[in-house]
Amino acid sequence: MIIKLCIVLLLLVIIYQDFKYLAISWWTIPALLILAVVNGILYSDTEQLVSGFIWNMVFLAFQFIIITLYFTIKNKQLVNITKNYLGIGDMLFFIFLAISFEPVHFILFFTTSLLTILLIFALLKAFRLFTNSQIPLAGGISILYLVLLVVTTFFNYDLYSSDLINSLMF
Repeated sequence: MIIKLCIVLLLLVIIYQDFKYLAISWWTIPALLILAVVNGILYSDTEQLVSGFIWNMVFLAFQFIIITLYFTIKNKQLVNITKNYLGIGDMLFFIFLAISFEPVHFILFFTTSLLTILLIFALLKAFRLFTNSQIPLAGGISILYLVLLVVTTFFNYDLYSSDLINSLMF
């Protein structure tokens, strides 16, 4: 429980920093990674944790390749997505998320959170409530992850296990 509380505190720091400065401190990601690994070891099988992390990283790599190809084709030149489109802090934050979920939960959370943030900021821009061209992505995902942590803790649901999802699918 103390580990989850520390994760919550770090997520609150990220939310504040990302919304205020559109950047996060370098030390927050290693601290989150350490806490996520310890949390995963305590609440999951180590082999399952490692294989899930590898699959999640493959999924992220695939996403980054697709985004890079899209912007490269669109701009008709090779594009480094970390220069103008996606911050390094955001990408490192995705690594924290990759170790915090088993693959099915990760893919669901990752895609749902990106779509939710895209929708929210598109609405905010449409109503001229948000004028910046950069979206505080790590901060937005942190908010959604905090909500998920509260809900899963309240219902005692394990994000390292896909038992519920498997039972619903089959």
